[in-house]
Amino acid sequence: MRYQRPGKGYGGEAALAVSMLMDAAARLPGLTGACWDGALREIHRDQLMKAGLLIVSPQHDGIAPRRIALVTGCPCGNRHDLWSKGGALREAESLDTGEIHLTPTTGSRLEPRGGRRHRWYLLTRLSCGNTHRERLDTTREDHRRGLNRTEHLRQHPPDTDSYIHCYRWRPDAESLNAQLDATLWNRRMIAYGAPQQTLVMLALAQNALTRHLHHRQAPSTTRQERAPP
Repeated sequence: MRYQRPGKGYGGEAALAVSMLMDAAARLPGLTGACWDGALREIHRDQLMKAGLLIVSPQHDGIAPRRIALVTGCPCGNRHDLWSKGGALREAESLDTGEIHLTPTTGSRLEPRGGRRHRWYLLTRLSCGNTHRERLDTTREDHRRGLNRTEHLRQHPPDTDSYIHCYRWRPDAESLNAQLDATLWNRRMIAYGAPQQTLVMLALAQNALTRHLHHRQAPSTTRQERAPP
């Protein structure tokens, strides 16, 4: 938990999230990544990815497809026009009508590289069957092109099984504050300031654990007598 001050200038929820996750990564060598909501934008995800973390967060609405790369050195001899859509890498195909159809690439898997500063790649199969390696975190060339790569491409796009499996954890964590507001007296935290609120949470946890252990150790008849109808 970390307190977010009111007003502007401190970076907001996303900056606090990056700070907390970077601190956790330094303290917990086995930390793989995190699920977060839409507060994380491209600059935040890029920083966390370069720290070696996997970030699962939703794709923002209104992000139009964007050309990512034009592959010209494929062994098949053809050019492959790669675009982004919905956070995933897709291959463009020109139809007879002149429209561009974006087909999802297949057989994709992640490939992290580097030590203290990581680079993330997506290994994916092109329409010709050959494998292509595409960078996922932002590069210097992206800055020159004005491409927000981490806003258009995700390590786990929202329509993948990995995203669906991991992101369902986030609502449970996100609803903690709402549960506290709903259950505490007068529907609000009963203390001011982060240190005092932390003490309240510790007291509530201790009371809940004590009650749980008491009912576990009590005879079954006692538990039945005390059970609500």
